[in-house]
Amino acid sequence: EKDSGPQVATALSAALRGGRGYEGGALRVYGPHGAVDVDTQNSWCRFDGRYRHEVMPFNALAGKGKGKGEQLEGVRYSVIYYQLSPPFAVDMGTVLPPGS
Repeated sequence: EKDSGPQVATALSAALRGGRGYEGGALRVYGPHGAVDVDTQNSWCRFDGRYRHEVMPFNALAGKGKGKGEQLEGVRYSVIYYQLSPPFAVDMGTVLPPGS
């Protein structure tokens, strides 16, 4: 509700326990002309953050020598740059004092 305009987003993955990243996990943005899915894995996307948006489900990918049924683990990081309106708006209730 405080987004004031464009956002820039990317998604990064880390393979753990034999995985090799992930599949799925597109950024879905609901705009005036419907929903658009964008693959942000290791790439950047600029979109209007005032519209509703979400990350779609994703799954870890099997690495070399791994088969179905084996427990895979992967990590997906989202990096998002955005601006609040007004730009100095900070919820002081979420700020921790130094050393806490």
